[in-house]
Amino acid sequence: MSAPARQPITSAGIVYLRKSDTAQALAETISERLDDRGITTWTVPSRADEEVRHLLPGTELMIVLGGDGTILSVARQCAELQVPILGVNFGRVGFLSELEPEEVEEKLSLYLDGSYWIDERSMLYAEVGSGTERSQFTALNDIVLVRGAEPRVIRLKVWIDGHYYNTTVADGVIISTATGSTAYNLAAGGPILHPQVRSNVLTPIAPHLVADRSLILEP
Repeated sequence: MSAPARQPITSAGIVYLRKSDTAQALAETISERLDDRGITTWTVPSRADEEVRHLLPGTELMIVLGGDGTILSVARQCAELQVPILGVNFGRVGFLSELEPEEVEEKLSLYLDGSYWIDERSMLYAEVGSGTERSQFTALNDIVLVRGAEPRVIRLKVWIDGHYYNTTVADGVIISTATGSTAYNLAAGGPILHPQVRSNVLTPIAPHLVADRSLILEP
């Protein structure tokens, strides 16, 4: 089955794994290839969040050469402007990548010509408050609340949609999307969700009570 027709890409950004010479070399090759096609292109190394945030407006495709961690970081930048991400695997696992480095030469033109699907994933928003201070976070994988350096369990009171659920005595809790269900959530004994499932998972980390298990929540 062929991909639905979309408009060809006219502008793209490239983020490459900072510590990988191979990723940087491929980023330069891709940039030259896009320039030859008349595609407006910019390239930055990973962890240059402020630079990405400045260059992102007007970008139609983000090409990320890195591991899952690099893609997760870039996803936070791209979410607000709804910029799709094409991941090229330079990590150990590559759960979130679409291409391997050796596939780029053959398959990149398909994406540039508009022959692709956009796989939409749900994300999480978190607000952390202490006194009058507030911090906001977004995440594609998960939000984790943990005990920190203290070698003792903590008590977490959980409300869902304004209703009290329980008090968990554990090392912490993980709130995971379907995308993140194969990460920390799985290692802590939580279930795997299909990527298109919009539900979230609440999983305690090393809970004191055996009955305190994962809970799948409505979107």
